[in-house]
Formats: sequence, structure tokens, C-alpha cells
Amino acid sequence: MSNRIEDERVYITKLNALKESLGAAAGAIKFHIRTLTLDDSLTDADTSQAIDISLDDDGNAFPAQARPLSAHTLVVTPVGGTSLSALTVQIGDAADPDEMLTATDLFGDARNSWTDAGGVGTFGRLEAAAYVPLATYTSTGANMSAVTGRVAHVIAYYKMLSPYVDGYVAT
Repeated sequence: MSNRIEDERVYITKLNALKESLGAAAGAIKFHIRTLTLDDSLTDADTSQAIDISLDDDGNAFPAQARPLSAHTLVVTPVGGTSLSALTVQIGDAADPDEMLTATDLFGDARNSWTDAGGVGTFGRLEAAAYVPLATYTSTGANMSAVTGRVAHVIAYYKMLSPYVDGYVAT
């Protein structure tokens, strides 16, 4: 009987280990967050500008071999500017500027407003090492240099660690 109890303990321990490993897989969803102060970031004397958001707020590059799932923009301080009547943003890369977020107007959104306009790209596409996410802004009524406000761009992506690629196993 005692062997049976011991076997059950081992079995329960293995199940808990499996559950933890599955939890780690679900934990492979990460967030790439880049906050922009528009007064400083948007400087063009025309009505459109693309901003490279490949470095996050901590200076880390968007990871290679990641699968972007979605992109969102959070208005941290309201978007404004003299003569501005609209400011749209879309998120993607140079080849597909709205693959993660279709053009969405941020002008007049209250603080802590969250966009949720799905992109038109292929869901879960594996990105190569050279992927560079861009936030492309387009204004109506004013040049980019007149825009004020602060926004955070959030890209959700899926990234499993590889023991070979991420340096855990010497090759």
C-alpha cells in the first residue's frame, strides 16, 4: 500500500511538472511596447510619417523568429495640435504597413483609450531577423510637426525559446 501512495505522489508530481511546462508554453505570448511622445517623434513638415518602433521602451529589438499576433495603441495623453482634425495610425512594416493594425483615428480619444482594429496581414506569420515594425501616422489639417500627445504601441507576439537559437545549448 505504501508503494501505491508513493507511486501516486510521483504521478502527481509529474502531472504538476507537465502543467507547469504547458503554462510556460502559454507564457510564450509576450508584449513589445514602444511609447512615443508625439511632440518629439513626429517632426515632418508634411501630413504623413512612419516611425520605426522596433526598439521597445527598454531598448530591446523586436525579436527574430517571432509570430506577431496583434497590435494596439493606447492613448496615454490625448492627441492634439493646432488645426489638427484627425490623426490616424496603422502598424505593420514597410512591405505591409497595416498588417497588424488598420488605420485608426486617435484624434479626440480620451486618455487611456485603447484601439482594437485588427490588421490585414497573415495571422501568426513567422517573422525573420530583419522584421522592423512601423507606426505610420497620417494627419488631416496640420503637418506632423504640429501634433502633440503621447501614445504607447503594443504588439503582442508569440515566441517560444529555442535552446539552440537563444544560447542555452552550445552548438
